[in-house]
Amino acid sequence: MAHLNRATPLSRVGFGRSAIVADGVVLTDTALDAARRGDLDGIPVLLSSNGTEATLFTIGTAEPTDDELLTWFAEFSNQPEDLLALYQADRYESNLERYRTMLTDLQFACRNWTYAEASTGTTYVVAYDYTSPNDPFGVGPTHGAELIPLFAHPEGIIGLSPGWPESEPEAEVLSDAMQEAWVSFATTGDPGELFVPYGDGRRVTVLDDPITVVDDFRGGRCDDVRALAPL
Repeated sequence: MAHLNRATPLSRVGFGRSAIVADGVVLTDTALDAARRGDLDGIPVLLSSNGTEATLFTIGTAEPTDDELLTWFAEFSNQPEDLLALYQADRYESNLERYRTMLTDLQFACRNWTYAEASTGTTYVVAYDYTSPNDPFGVGPTHGAELIPLFAHPEGIIGLSPGWPESEPEAEVLSDAMQEAWVSFATTGDPGELFVPYGDGRRVTVLDDPITVVDDFRGGRCDDVRALAPL
C-alpha cells in the first residue's frame, strides 16, 4: 500500500474510479459496461460494500486542513463545494472522517447503486455494517472485514482473539446467516428471504445485528453523490 501523507489524495495513488478493472485479456470490459450493454441480461447479481470501506486505504493519512479537504474532494468532482456540503463538519469527528465517508460512498456503496440500475437481472445490494466489540484497530467494518464472519476464519487478522466470531453470539448468528445466503445465492441465484432485490424500492440489505432492510442507505446521499461525481 502506498504511504499517504497530508497532501496525497487517494485518486493519485491508485484508488481510482474503476472498481472492476478490464485487463483486455480475461476481462475485456468492466462489469458495469457489460451491464449497460445488456450482456448480463437475466443474470442475478449480488453487490456488497462495507460501512467504512475507505478507512483501510487511508490508514496513516494525516488530518487534512479545510483547504486540503476541498482540494481532495475536487479530485472527484468539478463541484467540490457542493460535494463537500453533503458531509457537514458537525456530523464527523474530523476532516479525515468526512473524506473517508465520501470515498466509501463514491467508490463503493453508491457505486453499487449505479451497477444495480444498469443490470437487467435481479440484483441485490448488500451493506456489511457490523462492528465487533473486539475491534483492535478501531476501523469498524472496513474493506475486507466481512470476510471474517463470511468464512468464520479470523486468524489472518492480527489482534483478533481466537475463536471469533464464535466468542460473540451476535457475530456467530451473523456469520451463519451470511454463509447460508452466499451458498444459496451461488447455487440458486437467490440469497434468501432476508434479502430483497434492489429493484424493490431501491432497498438495501444491511448485515448487522440484526440484519435489516433500509430505504435510506448512506443517509440518503447516493443520488446527490452520483450527480456531483458521476461514476
